[in-house]
Amino acid sequence: MANKLHHNTPIFYSQKLSDKYNSKIYFKAENLQVTNSFKIRGASNFCQKFIQINGRPKGFCTHSSGNHGKALAYVCQQLDLPCKIVVPKDAPSIKIQAMKHLGAEIIFCDPETNSRLLAVKEIEAKGFPQVPPYNHSWIMQGQGTVATEILDQCPDVDGVICPIGGGGLSGGISEVLDNKSIALIAAEPYLADDAYKSLESGTLVDNTRFDTVADGLRANFGIENFNQLKQCDFFRIVRCSEESINEAALYALQEEKLLIEKSSATVLAILPKIKAELKGKTWVLILSGGNVDPTSLI
Repeated sequence: MANKLHHNTPIFYSQKLSDKYNSKIYFKAENLQVTNSFKIRGASNFCQKFIQINGRPKGFCTHSSGNHGKALAYVCQQLDLPCKIVVPKDAPSIKIQAMKHLGAEIIFCDPETNSRLLAVKEIEAKGFPQVPPYNHSWIMQGQGTVATEILDQCPDVDGVICPIGGGGLSGGISEVLDNKSIALIAAEPYLADDAYKSLESGTLVDNTRFDTVADGLRANFGIENFNQLKQCDFFRIVRCSEESINEAALYALQEEKLLIEKSSATVLAILPKIKAELKGKTWVLILSGGNVDPTSLI
């Protein structure tokens, strides 16, 4: 196993939110992570495990709207391997430039997931193994390390709140929190609520819209993540509106002095909906990423 490519991120106490909700609320600052999102955890775990089992490949590839791609580009840079990333045409320019800066080759595609998958399969066939953004046990295992850190940093934690898109982060966290009497709540936009609908119906449901401001949560819910989370009775999803997401991102910047993506802001957006659950307990909110143009928040 190569050296760990991510670092342990700090947690910060929010006095304002704790007072507002009569609880203890902490932020787990993955926006301060290497490549400024939690995605480095899963990407590095996958690549290192792949190399352990199969040896060094020609390079790696993936599809990503930004954070996973940036993470993989960094991992490949550290491992001295080429990296090819299929990116939706509407991905934020700040994330595209970050991937290019780390040496990745960018291949653009239409925003729909099927377009991404077709493009990445062509690259994979040329000898570049695909590193899935979320739908793999190695990815979930890597993302779950954030929960291991939370347990060490905040041993009295009663609940964890994270965003949900494909389900890699929440799936990995659920594996770590299983049998620990700790609640796990995922925040999801109404405009991309396929995970909520999938778990409610018991059948995997695809997204039909791709226009939520939380661009990192537009991906379809993964089948492996679905299978992991549907068996967790301590897990549930709370949905939020676009207006509440925008307000939460602006609150984080103005009041908490935290620059976070709107995907991350969903964890703040759902707080009014779960006010009763917060009261008198200790909660850790995962700020999943900080790759954002500050002017987009104002």
